[in-house]
Amino acid sequence: MLTGDRVETGTTIAISAGLKSRQNELYFITDHMDKVELLQKLADFKKKATNRILIIDGRTLDTILDSTEATHAFYEGAMLAPCLCVCRCSPTQKAEVVRLLKKFSNGKRIAAVGDGGNDVSMILEADVGIGICGKEGM
Repeated sequence: MLTGDRVETGTTIAISAGLKSRQNELYFITDHMDKVELLQKLADFKKKATNRILIIDGRTLDTILDSTEATHAFYEGAMLAPCLCVCRCSPTQKAEVVRLLKKFSNGKRIAAVGDGGNDVSMILEADVGIGICGKEGM
């Protein structure tokens, strides 16, 4: 789930939407970190990724995308997790996450659903893009 909402709001939405089961643990990697600390957190997440929901923010995503090593570590873990929730991300970041999901998913089709103008680049980047009529901004 990619959202521009705050971490707290995004987490609540993910839980309400049923993206987290009772067995899943929430694992937060938020607040801009240095590369070494980030790689340690990603390695820790990956140990139990199949039972964890990864929640990151846009600043952390920037740090991840600035490093090839961190990008690979991030997607290796994210592909194992039942859910990834990226909060406070920009339209450009949304499109980049979808592009890299396509790259790291071994040929799986990626769908993106959005309800506002800030989702257009993400929808266009996906294999299947769905724009819905919402009340965003009203």
